[in-house]
Amino acid sequence: MDLHRLTPEERDLYDDLRDNRIRAGLRLEQEHIGFHWLGNDLQKLLGSSSGVNPCTLS
Repeated sequence: MDLHRLTPEERDLYDDLRDNRIRAGLRLEQEHIGFHWLGNDLQKLLGSSSGVNPCTLS
């Protein structure tokens, strides 16, 4: 696993999670953000009045 970008604190937490030192089976998960949700919010931020979703443009 590529962990070279973690800070020492993040690496320690990773080790604690991996080795079940906090609680057996405890997991750290990354939130999933739907692409449609992202496109809608980008459209709002960009002030697009065209109704075109910026995530569908190629």
